[in-house]
Amino acid sequence: TALLGEDFESADQAIDLALTEGCHPSDANRMRAMAHLVRGDVATAMRLLGRAPANDEAKAKHLIAQSIILLRADRIVEALYCGLRALALTRGGHDERGEMAAMHALAMIYQGVDRQEDAQRIREAASFRAGGVELTP
Repeated sequence: TALLGEDFESADQAIDLALTEGCHPSDANRMRAMAHLVRGDVATAMRLLGRAPANDEAKAKHLIAQSIILLRADRIVEALYCGLRALALTRGGHDERGEMAAMHALAMIYQGVDRQEDAQRIREAASFRAGGVELTP
């Protein structure tokens, strides 16, 4: 909530506290990257995000964050690529929460390029998936 309220000092303190309580450093860096993105500092956000982790679940989280940062940097094709890779990893790993996050990131990307209808379809598909309802083609 500190990030949403743009209380960056409190956000940094919360991240530091999470680290002392056992938060994985890559998760903390991802949160710091998002804080810098909210501040409008895309370059620092990209630097903090760093390289993708080795395991698929962490890599998917990394790709979701990267897609949002790339969208903000107006690097739409790269953002879409990262979002789609994240979706593939989460689906392959049967990570429903990760899948929902990837779908919401993709919806943000489509909305960011003024494709409201496609963004809405993705959000609806995420809602159906979250409710356990399978969509048929």
